[in-house]
Amino acid sequence: MNPRKSSSKRCEQTVLAQNGHHQITHCTCGTIHVTFRNFTLRMTPEDLAAIAEVTADANFVLECEPPDRHAAIH
Repeated sequence: MNPRKSSSKRCEQTVLAQNGHHQITHCTCGTIHVTFRNFTLRMTPEDLAAIAEVTADANFVLECEPPDRHAAIH
């Protein structure tokens, strides 16, 4: 059940982090909103933790690889 449709109260968001055009908020309905400019992903807090972990892993790999390898990925 979607809490937004079952309740007459509007959801309110608290900013957890932001940097320029990027922002992560936590909604009173429990949803996490990850916004990149005009694109927003909505997810559970558990999904955010999983994405943070895999992003950190990917960043570590990128930092360890030689720069010419990055060009081949694109």
